[in-house]
Amino acid sequence: MMRQKFLEIFRQSKDRFDLYELSKKVADRRYELHLGQASQLVITNTSELTGVFGECILGKIIKIDPDFSDRICGDDYDFLTILGPLDVKTRETKYPTMLIKVSSIKDNYIYVAGQYFDKRVIFQGWSYGRDTKKYKPIQMKSGLNYEHPYNQLNKMNDLFEQLGVSFRYKEKPILKI
Repeated sequence: MMRQKFLEIFRQSKDRFDLYELSKKVADRRYELHLGQASQLVITNTSELTGVFGECILGKIIKIDPDFSDRICGDDYDFLTILGPLDVKTRETKYPTMLIKVSSIKDNYIYVAGQYFDKRVIFQGWSYGRDTKKYKPIQMKSGLNYEHPYNQLNKMNDLFEQLGVSFRYKEKPILKI
């Protein structure tokens, strides 16, 4: 029932502020569902909000509804596109890299790097999993992750063109947060 309500709000949203408010509601719900579960991947409510907001912004751009389903174990990907599964990786960080868990990366998936700040998301680029696997994994608190530098990612406009989306992104520099 909540999924349908969230989809209606998503489809009616007019700007990033509407999407941010929706993202807060979805993030709160997901955080509560995940809290205390053995499969809990969400570290903080803020990290959940950051991820959901990135998904909502990209969903509006590529004209695909995000999946607002309630799954205790999380989702496998965020969007199913004509190019294959797409997963948005949005971070609130000063580090100019996209992180993907070694245990969950898939060769044929598209991973999009988003950088969150001040109720905005700047998409830094994208990569197939097989290309990100070329980078050395690093150990972090959350486990072993591939670290793909933003400046080595494919341009977002290339992805939009391949998806048949008319939106053109003004390439922006990596933010220093």
